[in-house]
Amino acid sequence: MRTLVYKMTHIGDPDPATGSWGGTGCMGQVRGYQFDAVIGIGGTSAIGGIAGKIVWIGTGPRKNGSSLQPVVTFDRFFFHGNRGPSLHSKAPKLAGHMYQGRVRVLLDLSPDERREVALILAKARHAFSGPVSLRVKKRCR
Repeated sequence: MRTLVYKMTHIGDPDPATGSWGGTGCMGQVRGYQFDAVIGIGGTSAIGGIAGKIVWIGTGPRKNGSSLQPVVTFDRFFFHGNRGPSLHSKAPKLAGHMYQGRVRVLLDLSPDERREVALILAKARHAFSGPVSLRVKKRCR
């Protein structure tokens, strides 16, 4: 499964209540990449208590609108917000790759990273808790 992993700076896109990614324009062209799943992780300077955490997971993307900057919804959407698990504890190799360099977006995973991502996605499939509504909204510039 081709999985996109990207660092977030804030909560609000995707919309935690609906799972719609792109409503405020975040990650523009990245949403147009070809992927089967997305894992959003908090960057080291992220606000809202999400730094270093698995914030959300979406599988089964459905793209609407512009092919360059579509709005994406998912068949399955799992929003953890600031209650998400630490990426370092769930995927140490992936965390090392994402946080020890200037990596913002990752699609080409190493074999070790693919194994870690497969475990994260498998747990998400079995632990669906539904989207959580939050009042936090921030517009991307």
